[in-house]
Amino acid sequence: MINAQILNDTVFGILRESLFPKSFPVGQTNISDRALLIRTFSEMQTQTVSTLLDHWLDIQKHLIDESLYIRWKEHNRGFQIKTAYMLFAQQKIVKLLDENGIKSVVIKGAAASMLYPDPFLRQMGDIDLLVKREDFERVCELMQADEYEQRGNSLPDDHHKAFIKYNITFEIHRRLPIVDEHNEELIHFFEDGIDEREFGLIDKIDFPVLPVVKNGLVLLFHINQHIRVGLGLRQIVDWMMFVDKHIDTEAWEREYRHVLEKLKLDRFAKVVTKACVMHLGLGGDRAWCMDADGAACDGFIEYVMQKGNFAIKSSNDDHIASVFMRSTNPFTLIARAHRLGVAEWPAAGKHMILRPFASVRHGFKVLAQMKKKKVSMKKLNDLKNEGLRRREFIESIGLEPDRIIYEEK
Repeated sequence: MINAQILNDTVFGILRESLFPKSFPVGQTNISDRALLIRTFSEMQTQTVSTLLDHWLDIQKHLIDESLYIRWKEHNRGFQIKTAYMLFAQQKIVKLLDENGIKSVVIKGAAASMLYPDPFLRQMGDIDLLVKREDFERVCELMQADEYEQRGNSLPDDHHKAFIKYNITFEIHRRLPIVDEHNEELIHFFEDGIDEREFGLIDKIDFPVLPVVKNGLVLLFHINQHIRVGLGLRQIVDWMMFVDKHIDTEAWEREYRHVLEKLKLDRFAKVVTKACVMHLGLGGDRAWCMDADGAACDGFIEYVMQKGNFAIKSSNDDHIASVFMRSTNPFTLIARAHRLGVAEWPAAGKHMILRPFASVRHGFKVLAQMKKKKVSMKKLNDLKNEGLRRREFIESIGLEPDRIIYEEK
């Protein structure tokens, strides 16, 4: 049985050497134990950062079983080919919109990849585009006319619609996922970024992105969006690479501190960044984040490692504990049950008259699942206590457990 701390330290060591080789020359993290090496690769897959092993593998090739080396290099090569394919598909959708007079920007994905030493080593999933609300329906019509197939149902107030073409999922956003539809100030803030768009470049392929500060905020918002359930190292590394390029102490004071304080994300930004300094090798002038609580930083990185990418390691018990973490009063619990009920009941999405019953339907579904799994009252109480511990953790890193959405003031 491999000790979890040894495994985590090995993963962190490889990431440091892969991303910051000038400060951490490759070879400092030697893995002579084959079982540890296999477990490390598996963990990096779970965290969606296994492609970052690529250059490290080449330099450490003499220490690695040839069959493992070949298998992992082929794995990484597959992701690199996929990234090239996705950049081509991304270029086509942006061109379609530009030709019809509609500005868009790429968020996450390639907009994060361009920050890496080798953009092809950052794994891409979907292609996400942000457009103005006034253009949203027109964009969806253009995509359907060009044989992009809509995926799933969406409610009138949903922040995005998803389409599939070329075996790739395209998510078209009219606002960021955690921005309330009535928060005009924040929506306009990012829509202005579409007008002020800049262009990123990967392998001679350019693409529109938000201006630097707003692009960084999207990456921090993405962590905030998923942290309560769980997310992996890829989203943390995205933010780290952004900070490495753009946020020293002078830039923090000039461009970031005020906007993050207004969003109540300043303490969270400091915790995430200092955790990257402590564990992942981020260097340079980061004095602006060093007053963050060290224990909160350790707790944050430990939590990320426990969860895996988008909570892939989470069990059903984890999800129940998360409900207690978020819901300390009946109104919050009912609101959450309503959102989940509508999402899992297509008829409620189509017919307004059914929506008031969605929370009740969801409640009965949860009770049925608990009965099927024979969840005892003692077990339920233990999960409640675990949820409260998580609540304390979320508060310790500068976030509000109940509040994900940036609501209208």
